[in-house]
Amino acid sequence: MQKCSRNPYRNAALFAAISAAVVAVVLVSVLVVAAAGMASPLGSGTRESNATRAASPGVAPVVSLGAAWHGCAAVPVSYSYDQGLTDLEVAAVEGSLARATEGLRVLTGRQFHLQRVRAGSNAPPGTIHVSWSGDDALFAGDEVGFTVLYFVEAQITRAEVTISLGLLDRYEVGNVDDRGESVTAVVLHELGHAVGLGHSTELDSVMHAHHGTDTHVTSTDRLGFEQVGDDDC
Repeated sequence: MQKCSRNPYRNAALFAAISAAVVAVVLVSVLVVAAAGMASPLGSGTRESNATRAASPGVAPVVSLGAAWHGCAAVPVSYSYDQGLTDLEVAAVEGSLARATEGLRVLTGRQFHLQRVRAGSNAPPGTIHVSWSGDDALFAGDEVGFTVLYFVEAQITRAEVTISLGLLDRYEVGNVDDRGESVTAVVLHELGHAVGLGHSTELDSVMHAHHGTDTHVTSTDRLGFEQVGDDDC
């Protein structure tokens, strides 16, 4: 079951929520709008989630969230993780991030610069930050990741991705071109949200809200990633 979004702003007074039900499985995306006159340079934000349960088939391909990164400069992708990970866990975290980020570069045509920062860091303007957390309280049900996207009008200003360290116990690291559930597939899914993609209703799409044994980057995924990329760069 999808985890509802929470307001990424403190003291916001206006909320706009949009929810959609797909047969017996409820898929919820909440659009959070900043209060009128609120002193925030970040505009509105939306949070999308990823989970691993099978979902009922839908009728629409991957959709855009209506915002994208502008310009041709490389987008910094920073990451952090909880202390106390084993060498194998660190290798899985960094390996999946490297593979997913490279896959994102190929799929969108954009450049991304991956770097580690200290745990607890937030995404400064103009960056994507991926935080790996072992705090189960952050995730609802079988949710394994979520993304908070900030944008001004149609321009993304920053994105904050949170991924469960529990993935390392469930899945192999995998590769972008693999079929099936993998840590890399989940990371690519969340990075897809971070560049402006919403969920797909194709069951085997990497941008579907639930991953399964046939999950992969489909032709509609590729089209979606191309559309949020920049042909001029």
